[in-house]
Amino acid sequence: MERVATHFDSRGHKTTVYDNVMPQEAIDLWTEQRKQIKFYKTVQDKIPMSFRVHAVDADERDSFLALQDWIGPYLKDWHEDLTSASERFARSFINCYQKDDHIRLHADLHPDEWSDEHCYCVALMYLTPDSYINDPDDCGFIISDGPDTDNNFVVSNKFNRLILMDARCYHEPVVPSDNVQRLTLYAGYTISPLLKVREKRREKYLITMGVVPGTNYTFDHDDYVYMDWQILKDLL
Repeated sequence: MERVATHFDSRGHKTTVYDNVMPQEAIDLWTEQRKQIKFYKTVQDKIPMSFRVHAVDADERDSFLALQDWIGPYLKDWHEDLTSASERFARSFINCYQKDDHIRLHADLHPDEWSDEHCYCVALMYLTPDSYINDPDDCGFIISDGPDTDNNFVVSNKFNRLILMDARCYHEPVVPSDNVQRLTLYAGYTISPLLKVREKRREKYLITMGVVPGTNYTFDHDDYVYMDWQILKDLL
């Protein structure tokens, strides 16, 4: 296990960064399939945002990344009660941020409303190949003490780097200023007694209806791109 950094925000909420987390078998799965994945335009949620998403169902968590096969030890390292990746799973999707996209600084769970009893771990993993990236800091990730501070912890982009973060942390992506497609897996895990077991059939149904399971936002089935589309566009 290659733990490279641990950070606590001003409220004591933890973020840990790990490198080289996926085994070669999982890397091969992702490498073989990434260019066939559609990234759909999101429809605005309660906060202003513009980016693309691919909602990842149970079958794709296995076929794209073999996620359940390797993430368990990292979750347990982050929190001793996260002992089962399958039983503690909440939601997953892959975000695609491109030049001029945006989402404001936010916390997935409001820090003043959720206690440690409802511990929710955000697993964020960089999926864009390093060879595509010109500046790792231009497409990284920011964990902040809040909207009214400049006290930021910045995690540079590196393929196969995993960030495990308390969902009460304020955060935002660094949106690329060039033609890089910033791809990140988001997977949520929680020990909250309010956790609802996600049924595979229900999850698939929501996705077919243009809903990202576990979120309040939807996506447009007719507005999508593939990885590398901007690079190809610039060459034409």
